[in-house]
Amino acid sequence: MSKSLVIINPTAGGGRAKALWPTLEPRLKEALGSFEIKVTEKRGEGQKIAGKTANFSRVIACGGDGTIHEVANGLFQIDERHRPVLGILSMGTGSDFIKSLKIPNDPFHQVATLKQGQTRKIDVGKIEFTLKGKQEKRIFLNIVDAGLGADVLERLHTSRRFFGRSAAYLLATLQAYRHRKCHEMEIVVDGERGWREKALLIALANGQCFGGGMRIAPHANLEDGLIDITLVRDLSPTRLPLVLPALYAGKLDHLPQVTMRRGRRVEINSSFPVPLDIDGEQIGTLPLHLEVLPEALRLFS
Repeated sequence: MSKSLVIINPTAGGGRAKALWPTLEPRLKEALGSFEIKVTEKRGEGQKIAGKTANFSRVIACGGDGTIHEVANGLFQIDERHRPVLGILSMGTGSDFIKSLKIPNDPFHQVATLKQGQTRKIDVGKIEFTLKGKQEKRIFLNIVDAGLGADVLERLHTSRRFFGRSAAYLLATLQAYRHRKCHEMEIVVDGERGWREKALLIALANGQCFGGGMRIAPHANLEDGLIDITLVRDLSPTRLPLVLPALYAGKLDHLPQVTMRRGRRVEINSSFPVPLDIDGEQIGTLPLHLEVLPEALRLFS
């Protein structure tokens, strides 16, 4: 008999997870049967809990993209032979990862999807980066970006108190862009000769969306064994009326200031400690080394 654990971050989505859980819980029990519950109380706790779940057959991450990131990293501490399958109830501010999985945004529809219980394997990215002067290793599921994205996240905590989820991301993006800084970064893909660019943003994408629905890597595929690389050079403020619609429509590659590539291994270096956004969380700085792990995570959705 399968044994399930639900890891809940009650603060996800500005408290959305906590508000919806009393209604979601009975529906989830109807869909999956009985399950145990663990509630996180601070950042990083989801990873610690998930790292001790070898006796469960499935673990459901209930929260935002940051919670899903933590739980996935915890699962990767467990030997592959005993690693539970990951399920998702996404209720964060951005909920970007589920967009590439074609999972509905409504949590109640997500419960219905979990009830079907179809398992698939997806790629993950393994990254090494700098955190407080030391090398840190993690896996990520959706997108890592260097530059503007981390500044957006810092500003998001204020704007989401007063606006809806998508509007909060857009406002934070506009504020960050107003105070933008471009950094010279060296990019090496699959061990080829590197090149230098003064970039506003470099996104390394397993999934397609970040920033609450911005399609920074419209051709990314979670099952192709590749990472999509989107490099954005500085853009004049006068071009924003064109850039933002192109970003949401997935047509950034039409702009001359944007370069897109694909690869299995990526290195980014900079003389400046450029901040990183990892799966919707501001964590660490460059330099960064990335490697794709094909079909490394079992997911039921």
